[in-house]
Amino acid sequence: MSRPDHTHIPAAVMDITSAHDPVARRRRLVRRLALLATMLMLTVVAVSAYMRLSQSGLGCDGWPACYGTPSGHNPSSLMSRASSGLAWARVTHRVVASAMLVLVLGLVALTARHRPRLRREGRLALAVLLLTLWLAGLGAAMRGVTSPAVVLGNLLGGLATLALCWRLVVVAGAGAAPAPALRRWAWAGLLLVLLQAALGGLVDARHAATTCRYAAECADIVRSAGWDWRVLSPWTSSSLEGPLAADVRGAWLHLLHRAGALLLLPVLSVVAWKALRQGFSAQAIGLGLLLVLELTLGSLLAATGFPLLAVLAHNLVAALLLALLAGLA
Repeated sequence: MSRPDHTHIPAAVMDITSAHDPVARRRRLVRRLALLATMLMLTVVAVSAYMRLSQSGLGCDGWPACYGTPSGHNPSSLMSRASSGLAWARVTHRVVASAMLVLVLGLVALTARHRPRLRREGRLALAVLLLTLWLAGLGAAMRGVTSPAVVLGNLLGGLATLALCWRLVVVAGAGAAPAPALRRWAWAGLLLVLLQAALGGLVDARHAATTCRYAAECADIVRSAGWDWRVLSPWTSSSLEGPLAADVRGAWLHLLHRAGALLLLPVLSVVAWKALRQGFSAQAIGLGLLLVLELTLGSLLAATGFPLLAVLAHNLVAALLLALLAGLA
C-alpha cells in the first residue's frame, strides 16, 4: 500500500508559523509605516519646492522682466500677490513635517524597543530621524534666509530623507537583494541625481534660470570671464562683482547641469538594464520612464520660459528617481 504524501505539510506549517511570527509582523508594520513616511516626505519635498521656486521669483508677475529683481523674489511681495497659495503651502508643510517627525519617532521605537531588534531597519529609521531633526532645526534657525548654502541644506536634506524612507520600505520588505554590481551602479546614479539636484537648487537660489538658453550661449558667457569657477561657491564671492558675476555664475550652473544630464543618461540606462536582468522589472521600467520624463522636462524648460508647474514636475521626478535608486543601492 502506498504511503500518503506529506511533502506539502512542512510548507503549510511554515506559512502558519510565518503568519504568527512576531518579528515578521513587526517587519510588516515597519514597512507600512515607512511607506506612509515616504508619502509624507514626498509631500514635504513637493511643497518645499513650490515655496522655494515661488520665493525665488519664478513665474512672478511680468515674467521674465521681474525675475531677479527685488520685487520679483521678495517673500513679502509674493505673499501679497499669491497669499493664498503660499499661505496654504506653509501650513501644509508645517503640518506634514510635524506628522513626519511623530511617525519617525514611532518607527525608531518599533525597531529598537522589542527583542530581537530589527537592526538594519533600526539604523535606517535612526538616520531618517536625524535628518528630520536636522531639517527642523535648519528651518527654525534659518527662517527667512535664502542664501545658497541654506537652500542646498534644505533641498539635499529633504531628498536624502525621502531616499532613506523608501530604502526602509525595501529593507523591511525582505525581498531579494541586488547583486553588488547593480548596487554600485545604483550608487553612482544616486550621487549623480543628488549633484543634479544641487545644481538645480543653486540655479533657483542664484535667480539664474534665464541667464542663458543654449549650451553654446552659456559657454560664451563663461569663456568671456576666463572660465572663473570660483563664482560657484555658495559661501564666498570671487573677484568678479555685479551683474557680470551673476551671469557667469548662472552660465556655469547651466553648463554643469546639462553636462550632468548627459552623464546621467548612460549611467541610469545601465542601472535599468542590470535591474531588468536581475528580475527587478518594476524598478527597471520605473527608472526608464522617469529618466525619459526628466530629460524631456529639462529640455523643455528653457524653451518654454521655465513655467512654474513644469519646474515643479522636474523637481518631483528627480525625487522619485532618487528614491528608486536608493531602493537598489
